[in-house]
Amino acid sequence: MGSLGDLVLVGSEGGGFAAELAADHAGCEVLLLEEHEVVGGSTAMPGGIVWVPNDRRMDGAGVHDLCDDAWAYFDAVIGDECPRSSDEWCRVFVTAAPWMLKVLDKLGIRFLYCDRYRNYYPDLQGGHTEGRAVESIPLDAPRTWSPPVGGVPLDMEDGS
Repeated sequence: MGSLGDLVLVGSEGGGFAAELAADHAGCEVLLLEEHEVVGGSTAMPGGIVWVPNDRRMDGAGVHDLCDDAWAYFDAVIGDECPRSSDEWCRVFVTAAPWMLKVLDKLGIRFLYCDRYRNYYPDLQGGHTEGRAVESIPLDAPRTWSPPVGGVPLDMEDGS
């Protein structure tokens, strides 16, 4: 593709940034474009909370979760009302989201478990009164963070 690289991504919000990481891991030369002065789009703003079930930070806080419980909650809240999502895509999200945080941890991006940020409907099947929310710890990327040299192994099988 010449000087632009193999892949051009527009926007560095959570999805764009994750796509950049995956493409980089696959050996692609990536050009990531962001119109704002901060990397991260809406996920860089205060309150940029991410719903991630079965994350290690939950265990560390004494909150135990299972992907099956998260799926039951997801299904109870969304049901058949979301025509843009299939059961398969929703299940992929529930199982891949904790893995995604492990990858970002390895890259030096830190998250905190948001205790007391409960699920919106904790009484529904699979709901948690403690919640499943994490938020990133703000950082000044140009000054404090650079990706590890040589990339990060992304093994979804063992979550490492």
